[in-house]
Amino acid sequence: MVSCLACRRWVVVAVLLWGMQAAGTAYGQAERYALAMRGVPLEEALARFVAVTGVALAYDPALVGGRRVYCVVQDETAEGILRCLLDGTGLDFYRRSSGTYVLTRPVALPPQYAVLAGAVVDARTRAPLPYAHVVLADRGLGTTTNGAGQFAFPQLLPGRYAVAVSHLGYRVWQDTLVLDAGGSAYVRAALAAEPVPITPIVVDASDVEPGDGVRARVDRQEPPVGFATETGTTSFLPLQALAGVRLSDATADVHVQGGAAGDHLLRLDGVPVFMPRQTVGFIGPFSPLALARITVHRAGFGAEAGSQTAGVLEAEHLVESGDGFEAQVDPLSLNARLSLRTGPEEAPRVALMAAVRAGPWAAYQPAALRRTLRRWSTPDPFVLLAPLRRYQDIDPDFFRETLLLDPDPEPRLAFSDLHAALRWHPAPLRTLYASFYRGRKRLAGDLFPDAALRKSFALVNTQGLVTVEDTYDWAGGTGQVRYDAVLGGPTLWSVQARAGHYRFDHDYQFFEALALDIDEARVQLGGPATRRTRDGNRVTELGLAASLDHTRGAHHVQLGLEGTVTDSRFDLRLASVAEGTMSLQVRPVLEGNAPLDLDSTATFTMVHRQVRHAARATRVAAFARDRIRLGAAVSVEAGVRLTYRPGRQTVYAEPRLAATYTRAVGGLGPVTVRLAAGLYRQFVSQFDLSVLNAGALLSTARIWLPLDASVRPPKVYHLAPAVTLTPGRGWTVRLDGYLKHQPHGLTINYAADPAGLPADGKGPQNAFLTSFRARYYGGSVALERKGERLRVRAAYTRSVARWHSDDLFDGRRVSFPWNEPHRLDLGVDWLPAERFTLSLRAYGVRGQTWALRRAYYDYFGHSPRTRYHPPYDLGDPDAHRLPDRYGLDLGAAYTHPLGPARLQLRLDVLNLLNRANVADRRLVFDGDGLSTAPRLLPPRFVAFAARVSW
Repeated sequence: MVSCLACRRWVVVAVLLWGMQAAGTAYGQAERYALAMRGVPLEEALARFVAVTGVALAYDPALVGGRRVYCVVQDETAEGILRCLLDGTGLDFYRRSSGTYVLTRPVALPPQYAVLAGAVVDARTRAPLPYAHVVLADRGLGTTTNGAGQFAFPQLLPGRYAVAVSHLGYRVWQDTLVLDAGGSAYVRAALAAEPVPITPIVVDASDVEPGDGVRARVDRQEPPVGFATETGTTSFLPLQALAGVRLSDATADVHVQGGAAGDHLLRLDGVPVFMPRQTVGFIGPFSPLALARITVHRAGFGAEAGSQTAGVLEAEHLVESGDGFEAQVDPLSLNARLSLRTGPEEAPRVALMAAVRAGPWAAYQPAALRRTLRRWSTPDPFVLLAPLRRYQDIDPDFFRETLLLDPDPEPRLAFSDLHAALRWHPAPLRTLYASFYRGRKRLAGDLFPDAALRKSFALVNTQGLVTVEDTYDWAGGTGQVRYDAVLGGPTLWSVQARAGHYRFDHDYQFFEALALDIDEARVQLGGPATRRTRDGNRVTELGLAASLDHTRGAHHVQLGLEGTVTDSRFDLRLASVAEGTMSLQVRPVLEGNAPLDLDSTATFTMVHRQVRHAARATRVAAFARDRIRLGAAVSVEAGVRLTYRPGRQTVYAEPRLAATYTRAVGGLGPVTVRLAAGLYRQFVSQFDLSVLNAGALLSTARIWLPLDASVRPPKVYHLAPAVTLTPGRGWTVRLDGYLKHQPHGLTINYAADPAGLPADGKGPQNAFLTSFRARYYGGSVALERKGERLRVRAAYTRSVARWHSDDLFDGRRVSFPWNEPHRLDLGVDWLPAERFTLSLRAYGVRGQTWALRRAYYDYFGHSPRTRYHPPYDLGDPDAHRLPDRYGLDLGAAYTHPLGPARLQLRLDVLNLLNRANVADRRLVFDGDGLSTAPRLLPPRFVAFAARVSW
């Protein structure tokens, strides 16, 4: 019985169809019912519900008055029936331990969300890991870390969460967390690298992960197959293992998917690095001990990566590597790095790093490298012959035997760089990061020793076509300060101030007018012999950038704003084929009593001009990107980049879109498919100007230019599909493709009238730049197998890159000189013992054109008066094909512990078969006409390196 007071507040309805025992039995057996009610008063509906199901139900009559029921269900439990009856009424229920259901109003309080934030670091070095994937596996939520390795999940409901963190080259980190209502949790995920015995700076092919850009990462922890014993002298050598990225064997320039060396941008800690021309492929721009990783963004990269027509390379310093010292000695460089940190080992508060590298050329010169530089520096008399109208009438002995230049010069090479970085954590989710880099390279040689003077002759008014005493000096540096923080739960932000500088000086002498007489007693030099001059390029860039990452639900939004000022000026002495006269006069003289019967006069049609140009450009860029997860299998990334150039008062838009789909397919295992597309522009360009000079040590001079208002920025459309399959344990198959259409690009106009070239620094850039159109397409397929002791990788790459300009080569479409149409790569790593590693890598290249020196085509290939030199047509570079190129490298490495220290010994043999691969050819005039002389790539090169770390 219920008291009267209780009757006023509650009515207990208890209908027993077969007694309480029968009702309990029915509930225990989960008897199912069918119900159809439309517009029935709630009170009546509840009475029918109790009568039929036999459950005990208690409620306040004031709750149900005036409410009606709309419910139709079939094959439902009693509790499901009650839930349907209350749907839309604003009422809820709960069940007491006795089994009685009680109706109530829902508690109208706002949800008490929880926040999960944290950082992802390397377990050994404690360095932050950017672009790591953080997934709440049981909730279908995911995000990526920012540049400081930080992440955040806002507005999470209280409960238990399974967290998984993954990064290329690391084991997956997992943990389970319980979040309280209104609370917050901080996670520091320390990812352990896959175990490898040797840890140089490396490149691994890109994993196409859901929501990730088409990028590949350079990391110290896991070398690509075939590079486990790489000596570490250059941080760019292992880029050859990356699909779509090619490293020039001759100059170490990087080419991304058919693009020129200036179509991609290299950034160090977010600061553009204006790279000098690399002298040889063995020596990279940075100390290998100073870098932690390099990320390569290829075709289809996102709006946050920047504006470049081919790609972006992001290098990062290694800072949190523990207290200690590391040193490496190899044939080409001396390297050292010092690291210090304060605070607990698992979360250092302050970390410092300093690294230095220097080349020991003055003390030791590897014989193979010295021979290569000497051969590459061989003077080229064909640049004297090509403009002559009747060079066939000149006695070939004159050019073969009386050339002034040393046929075997001795270049001098020196380089050094300094790195420093500091990372301070004032709080777990606050980071201040500062870094500095300064590098220098110098190449010099004297091509006019007295011993080379053999006969008597005169050169008159050669106007700079013969150079002696070349000295090239490059210097560059970067500096930046960045602050990263997590604001509350949903937002991460970063602000950075940065600066970069580049300086190039070319000091040399050239013969302006020369008269030489030799008799039996002495060598006599008469007249004004040489003139000293200097070429140069100066570039300074200052920038301020801020970005904001915000995560909400399935959306990961990134916003950014950048302001940049770039100042550039150059002063170069350039040659142009045009109407004019230059005479090469050879007069007969006596050698003993026998006269030399040499031809008298020939006429050049060439003009040299000192070109000066200065430009300052200001740009303001903003970008927005939203990465959306549409379920567990599909993610979409949409973004746009807007750049305003005050000089043209124009806003340039670069929309970009990508989609990724991941699914397990039968025996193929997980399959990831990605398709990316977008529009890409470029506002600062690099140009390598061919040098027309018989005695120049280098064939090109590199300058950097921010574009002025006289030219439009280059524009390229990208379409990039990629597929990754994992058909079995340790097996990976990757297919990468790209299609790039370039309706507008910029190149040097070698056919321009020299009278129009700017000499006062104020001329427009369209006086020496011209537009071209290009198309690039290709792809690669790579098969990789990784076991505990054996790793194997094989890849084939197909590349087509062709361009045409209305001003050059009569408007015909030609290939780019650096493009490799067919390339096959093979890599093997074998661990026969715990501390011993053997590596082998082989490659083959077929179909490369532009077989002659590029200056021939650039200066002589655009005019009918200079292009034909039977049997060679310098206006058709695709007709001249290089022989197939093959290479085989072998390496061995041994690691030995020395108490708290570790000793690494490495031996690498590059070009093991000593194959005479041809970089290009020069033309040589002899009595039978023209023949070719090859410029060979480096022969067999043995490098022994020792590294000590503690």
